[in-house]
Amino acid sequence: MTQFLSQFSIRLKIFSLIVVGAAAAFIIGLNGILGASSMFELTTDMHKNMLQPVRWLGQAAKQAAYVSRSDYRYIAETEKPEMDQVAATRDAQEAEVRRYLDMYRKTELTPPEVDGLRRFDAAWAAMEVPCKQMRDLSRCRLGGDGGAVQADARSQLRRHRQRREQQEGAGHHGQAMPAAVPDCRRRVDRTVKNQH
Repeated sequence: MTQFLSQFSIRLKIFSLIVVGAAAAFIIGLNGILGASSMFELTTDMHKNMLQPVRWLGQAAKQAAYVSRSDYRYIAETEKPEMDQVAATRDAQEAEVRRYLDMYRKTELTPPEVDGLRRFDAAWAAMEVPCKQMRDLSRCRLGGDGGAVQADARSQLRRHRQRREQQEGAGHHGQAMPAAVPDCRRRVDRTVKNQH
């Protein structure tokens, strides 16, 4: 090996060492740039499809809790202007829930997430019926044409109870209700019992 290297001039040996060093530096640098680029893509994807959606779900849950609080506040109010103000606030909060969930739906969702959203939508729609009845009954308390609203609310409540009893008999009761969605059924039952 020594004899093989001795046949080359020192100038050629130094030049070849520089070329080998430059090639090694180029390969290491290129590998680092490609690694940093793929890390940037992974980080961007994680932020877009994992971190932001968690924040959006948290905000939607917070707004859903505010909707529930507005329902309680609505039935506690005794004056029509305050009730109207609470109703407007509730509508704005519900719109925020929808807005955050719509942003969440635009991300890459797994099948369990799609199923969870479908169950949430069904539970939210089921929750809205008794909550609206409760708000209507609460407004009737102030006077006016309450008899028709109460009769309609009672008939809707009976149908809702029948559906709920059928679901309980089938073992499906409560599975579609996420923790962030308030359960208005007990409030409506108590309100109707107090009306009788």
